[in-house]
Amino acid sequence: MCPIPPDPDAAPRAPEDGAPLDAVADQPSEAAPHGMPARVLEREAVRLHARYPEVGDVATARTVLAESYATLSATSRHPEMLATTSVRHAADRLRAMAIAQGSIESRHPRVLFVCHGNAGRSQMAAALLENRSAGAVKARSAGTSPAGEIIPTALDAMTEAGIPLHHAYPKGLDEDVLRTTELVVLFDGADPFEIPAGAEVRRWPVPSIRGLGIEQVRSVRDALDLQVRELIADLEERAAA
Repeated sequence: MCPIPPDPDAAPRAPEDGAPLDAVADQPSEAAPHGMPARVLEREAVRLHARYPEVGDVATARTVLAESYATLSATSRHPEMLATTSVRHAADRLRAMAIAQGSIESRHPRVLFVCHGNAGRSQMAAALLENRSAGAVKARSAGTSPAGEIIPTALDAMTEAGIPLHHAYPKGLDEDVLRTTELVVLFDGADPFEIPAGAEVRRWPVPSIRGLGIEQVRSVRDALDLQVRELIADLEERAAA
């Protein structure tokens, strides 16, 4: 792993793409599920093990799922969605583990978009890349300081484009996902972090959408769309070489 230094050309960072940092800390945390969520997670742990049996036993899937729940509950403003988002988060981690150990062959390029809060630009870019490539590129997103929820104007702008973010949720960087990432796209405002030594790194100078009106967010969405299409063309050219 090698550290990514701060961008020397970036302006001094304020909290971006999410709520102020102190606002996240004020949100209630549910470190351990109980009641119906606990029963749902126990059922889903068995299903996750069935999908990725090579990674470990049911106890392994249960542990990964519990870790995902604890991680997301620390910042999420939607506790009613924690069971669902935790299953998706754990599934991404288990798949990454399976790829890393060679039990799953992944022939698609793997791209990770990273911003500060994972509430705007990185979510939009990942959804656009998955859509415009018709799934030929596997896109994930993360934030160095995840916000509590997706920015509403990002939801609106992407719904207008026919690519809704209804199932999106802010999440932090995960070592398992990072380990299998081939290309990291950094947005201004992302804090320094370590990435795999062999991964390519690109910087996209797209402004944060925090506090912007819907017209401005549409412009950011369209700018991201253009960059995503250029990225797809670049990846296709590499694959054909």
